[in-house]
Amino acid sequence: METEAKLYVQRMIKEGHVTLGWSYVLDFENAANPCEERRVEIQRWKDMSICFIEENPEVLSEMRDGIAKGLRPLDALHVACACEMDCDTFLTVDRGILKKAGLFSGIRIISPVDFVMEGESDYDS
Repeated sequence: METEAKLYVQRMIKEGHVTLGWSYVLDFENAANPCEERRVEIQRWKDMSICFIEENPEVLSEMRDGIAKGLRPLDALHVACACEMDCDTFLTVDRGILKKAGLFSGIRIISPVDFVMEGESDYDS
């Protein structure tokens, strides 16, 4: 189901129904990907993003807050970047982040499967 949800969200991005934010952390992780083909594919998603955020004091402060709430540093950095970009929603399959989702205000943290299921019910109305 996660794969199908991911593909559905990707289609929604391509069709302009949802927008994608990108961060320097995603660039860092993508650069470390040993598979060149995957790196190239992931880079294409960056090109479709509508905003980009670099490291800045606000991101680092938000990251420290995420760590204090129990997130691992890199996970906290991802969430911090999304918060600082004023994203409405942060999609993740990471169970550790999802367990802490209720601790963050101003951003909805949800799995792609739940996101798609919510959207489907919205379309049915």
